Amino acid sequence: MAKKALFHQVTTKDGHGTYINIYAAQRGDDLRNILETQNTKVLNIKTVGWHTVSTFYSPGEYYFQIDTLGTRVDDTCIGFNYLENQFSPIVHKINETCMNR
Repeated sequence: MAKKALFHQVTTKDGHGTYINIYAAQRGDDLRNILETQNTKVLNIKTVGWHTVSTFYSPGEYYFQIDTLGTRVDDTCIGFNYLENQFSPIVHKINETCMNR
């Protein structure tokens, strides 16, 4: 069962400034396809490596915690679908046990 996921540091620029964020994704190109729009340009994508991910459940939702990056990823975040797939056995168990799905 997977314990780690791949993360990338992405630098983007729009009319308000330049931003650096870290996202979970299998490939940097996947992030480019999600983030780049007519108004937002992806300037750089740098792989920051594999990091241990913990999965948590709170009533009605589950989320992923990446302590080494100080990041919480829930279903509103870019990268959630990748983590959901990467940790599908755990997610399946949460859905069966806690969320009655």
